[in-house]
Amino acid sequence: MKSMNKLVLFFWLSLINFGLFAQEEEEVVEYETVLFSLTTTAPIYPGCEEVDSSEFKNCFSESIMEYLNTILQYPKMALELGIQEDIHVSFIIDSTGTVSDVKIIKGENKSLREEAIRIVSLLPKMKPATQRDRPVSVLFTIPIYFKLKKKETDE
Repeated sequence: MKSMNKLVLFFWLSLINFGLFAQEEEEVVEYETVLFSLTTTAPIYPGCEEVDSSEFKNCFSESIMEYLNTILQYPKMALELGIQEDIHVSFIIDSTGTVSDVKIIKGENKSLREEAIRIVSLLPKMKPATQRDRPVSVLFTIPIYFKLKKKETDE
């Protein structure tokens, strides 16, 4: 009976040790989407790689807005009706640098909302943000201003 107790105790201790070693060898830390302010490094927009780290945020913001303005197509119906609106869009730059989960946070006009989702979804792949030297997903919200230029009148 004593040898059976020793065998069970040995087996039980082996399982505990195996579990401890497995945890030490394979420490997996998964991050969900984090706030931009909590990242060690921000996502890097293509072309902003060589910018001084103090200018990353400005380069990122200006590059995104320039790109969005380049591909924006004012919806025909909204243009004809003179509809102007600020559409606020949230999106995630995931741990691979891809834009995902594009959603409207604020905005009423359907055609302007659809255009905002379309153009944000077309943002290029970026170098992802990092936290503790690991790529992480970051949530962003940006406004897109649909404003019509006033026509000059001939008088």
